[in-house]
Amino acid sequence: MKKDGTFRSRILEQYDSFSMQEKKIAKFLADHYTQILTLSGKEIAQLSGVSESAVVRFAQSMGFPGFRQLKNALKEEKGAFRSPYAAAKVFSEKADDETIQAYHDTIVKDLKCFTENLDMKRLDEAAEKIQKAGTVFLIGIGSDCVVAEHLANYLPLLGIRTIKVCRQGLALKESLLQICEGDYILMSVYPNVQEDERWVCDYAAEHQTDLFLITDSDLTAEELNVQNYIVARNSTETFYHSYVLSMMLCDILLMKIRAADPAKAELALKKYDELISR
Repeated sequence: MKKDGTFRSRILEQYDSFSMQEKKIAKFLADHYTQILTLSGKEIAQLSGVSESAVVRFAQSMGFPGFRQLKNALKEEKGAFRSPYAAAKVFSEKADDETIQAYHDTIVKDLKCFTENLDMKRLDEAAEKIQKAGTVFLIGIGSDCVVAEHLANYLPLLGIRTIKVCRQGLALKESLLQICEGDYILMSVYPNVQEDERWVCDYAAEHQTDLFLITDSDLTAEELNVQNYIVARNSTETFYHSYVLSMMLCDILLMKIRAADPAKAELALKKYDELISR
């Protein structure tokens, strides 16, 4: 798990040593990092599905006397804290040069961390499997569909057969009934894991289908019991989730896939060129 010196990274570093209850709290705090200061220990306990005393013990395991001290330390770390609602007001009422520059600086910092920690070997392995797959199922639920949509636009140009699945509930399950031996699943999952996403991971494991996850947290992959994943972490404090790094990751993956079988890609691109030239 990667280290960046923040409270969130400390959770990631210590995650393996936590008890089951502590892992529930850790997952909630990591996924709702910008909201912690607005919640009480009791509320976090309820939202995490644990007892209030477990939240206190978690704070103590992180080196604080209690949860209040943990929140005070977070307040110092984050400085001028903004809830999603406050962030929305700032971005709607004060989209001035200073605000835009702060957003830019955060993206640059995230980009630096992303490129320094990117596991190229894991991407190479994913590219090889995608090249050899019969069909690649691209799954993105809700706003995560933008990742599936991006890859669905360009993988066919490299000769990769794809099925984009942005449905939920029964429609999602019906779509995955088409999966055959040798197929591959690529899914994007960002904060707040949904039951449909859990079901996809369980279904893939049950049917021994390779699954690759694009997410913003090691803890999400841990919760979903997925071993093959890449983290594109977003730390911008906005009322929406930024997909800047996710799009960059997709572009790198597309380059890796083309390099995995240049002849196949060349043939597919030539066919596409002939098609649009008619």
